[in-house]
Amino acid sequence: MSITILYGDDTQALEQTVAKERSKYPEALRLTPPFSYQVMEEQLSHTDLFGTNRLFIIENFFYLGLVRAKPTKPMEGLITLVKGAIEHLPLLFIEPDEKKVKHYKTFLKDSPSTGFTLPKYLFTFLDAIKPGSLKTTHTLYERALQENAAELLFYFMKRRVRDLINAQAGTFGNSTAPWQRGKLSQQ
Repeated sequence: MSITILYGDDTQALEQTVAKERSKYPEALRLTPPFSYQVMEEQLSHTDLFGTNRLFIIENFFYLGLVRAKPTKPMEGLITLVKGAIEHLPLLFIEPDEKKVKHYKTFLKDSPSTGFTLPKYLFTFLDAIKPGSLKTTHTLYERALQENAAELLFYFMKRRVRDLINAQAGTFGNSTAPWQRGKLSQQ
């Protein structure tokens, strides 16, 4: 059947594609971590009396199954289970971490994959927010607004302004990297 891998950090575009794929099937089931072998086996082997073709959406499949880029024992069991289901079920894998896509390619060699990443100029716009750069900031804002939803821009702007206020006060959180602190202090 059909196997597709969707990945990236642009959740809005990714979820729109998932909704489009979901509309092609009368029924869809979304499996999220943590995965249990018994539950996964039951869901993937379950068919109704009428043979309804349903889409299985598996989100973040390698959530807890890799050690030094190799699958763990429980993960190997899940991989063999999914390999068996590939032949008769439509599967859609969603992976938020772009770096883990290579692991999907090891056991799903010929499956198509589509990436959804946030445009780089969105972050260029956020970096341009500083006193004296209104014209440049406005141009980048218009460009970012053409490709992204206004809600997404508002969210990132709110987060950046909060970070800039924290930088001015000198109160950074533990999750702020040293290079980010220096960049925010200069901005």
